[in-house]
Amino acid sequence: MFFYSVTPTADTTMTDYVRDSSGQWLADEGVDDPAAVHVQLRTPAGDYRIKVVITIDGIAFRTHQEKGIASALELARAPAPAVNEPVNEPIINEPANSEATSPSEAKRVSATNYRRSDVSKQLAGFLRSQSANTSSAADFSELQWMVTQWLPGSRVLVAEERFGLQHRKTAPLLRTISPESATISIAELDRVPKILIDADTNSDQTVSLSEISGTSEPWWNENTLLTSTGNPEVVDLTIALNLSGESSTCSVASASLISPTKATGGRLIHDAPFGQLIVVPVRDDRTADSFFESGQISISVVVMPNPLFTFADKRSDGRLDLREIRELPDRIRSLDRNKDGHVTTDELPAQVMLVVSQGPWANRLATQISATPVVAPVPPQSVPIPSWFSGMDANQDGLVARAEFFGNDEQFDQYDTDADGMISTEEVAK
Repeated sequence: MFFYSVTPTADTTMTDYVRDSSGQWLADEGVDDPAAVHVQLRTPAGDYRIKVVITIDGIAFRTHQEKGIASALELARAPAPAVNEPVNEPIINEPANSEATSPSEAKRVSATNYRRSDVSKQLAGFLRSQSANTSSAADFSELQWMVTQWLPGSRVLVAEERFGLQHRKTAPLLRTISPESATISIAELDRVPKILIDADTNSDQTVSLSEISGTSEPWWNENTLLTSTGNPEVVDLTIALNLSGESSTCSVASASLISPTKATGGRLIHDAPFGQLIVVPVRDDRTADSFFESGQISISVVVMPNPLFTFADKRSDGRLDLREIRELPDRIRSLDRNKDGHVTTDELPAQVMLVVSQGPWANRLATQISATPVVAPVPPQSVPIPSWFSGMDANQDGLVARAEFFGNDEQFDQYDTDADGMISTEEVAK
């Protein structure tokens, strides 16, 4: 199996998140729904806004930080300890390069450079250091800004566009079919099955990414999926996530944009006008020790590699069987939206992964998750399959090709009722 990977560089955990021009974290703006975050995508098929409703153990994630600030205010108003009692106020979190003031220096800061401590006590210590009136008249938004700088990061951390760009780098199937250019000529599609069958180096009647990975080339261009910071007219899709103490779950609360939905490995996969949207909720135990960190949400949007292979792999099992190979020319023809006789990269259906994580870890987790192709489990057969079929199906793809069949041509044709050169599980179940 071919694995796409990105070599991480030092101190990149926080550098791919959006900040202001001075390098400071952008404070999370107030919203009507304290559990909602909007993620907008600009695609060749149009602009789409995804409303993600995020709760933690059933409570809106923004509520966690607000509880922490309220707790700090209560601590600050409590009687000060006696003079002879030790005061163990934690030191305010400062980045390891605390003397750095320029945006470029600030952007080199990693999440691991920050010292962990109880931010509630930090706020209480700050408030006690002010006048008595300061704590009683403390501005809630100012305290929220302070928490944003100390964590580091606001309650919502969104990946920069370039983070998604660095992941969509390979298109081995596209280059196998069209080695001279990044476009596929409709007139030359009839030769595609032979090209792919010849690529079956281990003669198992399927073609995997590993068998064509030697021809990997970049495929991105300006028109493919990106996060958008503009405000055009959009269509909403609402996805509900709950990052609970036991597990992370997600469901579609509103399917006005995308349908149907299938679940695999804790993910939701939605068919979309631009291809597929994969939603991955992740709970990280490193954030469980603080109201603030557990209520901090980071989001990454990653355009997955190998768009044409994903489109061709109808069974989502990480390989192309003979039926998928033979159907591919007609399916590629359907991608030529402008009917100019060529399929270009901006016409390829994309696979987009939306990673939502507690704490500032979404980019790091997205790098790890997107390194492995998304393979959906093969659903169990609802009807018994003859043992002879399983024995002949050497590559276990649910099809028996003529080369795998032990009988004669007449017997093969009796089962191959649609005369496509393969016996399927549906045909033997009749």
